Amino acid sequence: MEHFEIHSLLEKYDLRFSAAQENLLAAFVADVCAQNKLYNLTGFREEKDIAEELVCRSIVPLKNLNVPRGTRAADMGSGAGAPGIPLAAVFPEISWALFDSNAKKTSFVETFARRAGLANISTVTGRIEELPPDFRDSFGFVVSRAMAGVYICVELGAPLLQKGGLLYLYSGPENLPDKVMSHCEACGLLLCGDEKRQAAGVGGEGLLFEKIIEGGAPARRFPAIKRGAAKAEGALV
Repeated sequence: MEHFEIHSLLEKYDLRFSAAQENLLAAFVADVCAQNKLYNLTGFREEKDIAEELVCRSIVPLKNLNVPRGTRAADMGSGAGAPGIPLAAVFPEISWALFDSNAKKTSFVETFARRAGLANISTVTGRIEELPPDFRDSFGFVVSRAMAGVYICVELGAPLLQKGGLLYLYSGPENLPDKVMSHCEACGLLLCGDEKRQAAGVGGEGLLFEKIIEGGAPARRFPAIKRGAAKAEGALV
């Protein structure tokens, strides 16, 4: 994707970055498109769709993100590197760990980050609920875009967060079922209102949670989480 193409698309979404950042985002789009033919990184096949869906829509809700400089952030279920790579490109002062269980996808992310000089990206291959305890209470900000439903993301994300840390889910129902809300509270997470969202610079229609306890129980094995999600949300997710 040529520089002027990504520039026009970013302008459409009122996203304004340096030429170096725009070139990096364009390179990411081109690499995803090229490698997609080999590794099936994403369902989007055309450069324009990849740029719009994986880059622009990853950045828009967090374009005004306000977290302390040096914050450690995690992207759960990063796949081809979205939203993690676009966010790392526009927030170089934040350190991003991109988690995925698919080794081919984390290998793609690692290779791209190294070639692009994105020193603020690291990758972790494995299922989040099976990772060693070193990752617990390690992050000030956690995001997930398309990994799973709210119930599952909450249980997997909460143990990663420090007290006071934030979990942002790009999508979720406007009104969470009572059983899901109870599960969030049991995991030590409080759904944030408008004031907290504005202070954190988080927009969009996604869900923002704050971890209000220190520590907390580790995530259960995934089949147990999935059964809990089915009971709380009425369907397997």
